[in-house]
Amino acid sequence: MISIGLESERPHHKAAIRALTDQLLPIFDESTEGVFVYLDGEHKSCNDRLADMFGYTPLQWEAIYPFERLFSEESRENVMATYYEKIIAEKAPVEVGFTGIRRDGSSFNARLVMVPISYEGLIFALCFVKQV
Repeated sequence: MISIGLESERPHHKAAIRALTDQLLPIFDESTEGVFVYLDGEHKSCNDRLADMFGYTPLQWEAIYPFERLFSEESRENVMATYYEKIIAEKAPVEVGFTGIRRDGSSFNARLVMVPISYEGLIFALCFVKQV
């Protein structure tokens, strides 16, 4: 259950993800890789390339909850633990391999590079994904 304190932060988080995405549009539009910005499972955004990798539109991809379902069972714990250990705890960039799950249920192998960035007092992961 979401606490009242967390519920009151949701509008700030939504506004921050929108503003940060706008600021990063040149990277979203021009990167040859899939790009996404992640605050938490509810607050994330991606470019067309990333959404297409998973078989979604960007709006469909952003609405996926829980976020972890984008990863194979074998990859989920590693990706999320690496995110919390490196991005949240250490504020350090990290690279991790994973198996992604597309909308149609098929899978693909990819490389994920996560870099911590700060915006309006929040720590986000700026992520780059390349199929391998």
